[in-house]
Amino acid sequence: MVKPQSIMTIISGGWSLLNRTSFTNGTITEINTSLVGQIIYHPAGFMSANTMSNNGSDQLSYAGRLSVREDTPTTGRLTHGPLIQASELSWIGTDQHRDYELFDHGKTLSLSATIDDGRVGVLFWEKLR
Repeated sequence: MVKPQSIMTIISGGWSLLNRTSFTNGTITEINTSLVGQIIYHPAGFMSANTMSNNGSDQLSYAGRLSVREDTPTTGRLTHGPLIQASELSWIGTDQHRDYELFDHGKTLSLSATIDDGRVGVLFWEKLR
């Protein structure tokens, strides 16, 4: 995949997790603010993500290549992978696809993916300055 320079310039750097929302059939089923996390995108095409619950009971970390498919100036798909490291061992060597949307002139990023049970999970991130 191509790394469109305009999007890479905007997303490069660190992002702090704001919240996670789950949707079932277009309806909000959960808003979770008990997660903390950080994701880092490097302009050379690498990424690293780390999330955990506030009490440390749930954790997810992974890292690997990054590629971008830009659909519009503010939307598209990020491919995290192939992953070279993952706390979920079955993810190693896989691609994790995230649909993205940028808001507030690139200061807020949403990443969405379909969860195993069919729900769509959306993570909202704030650009670290």
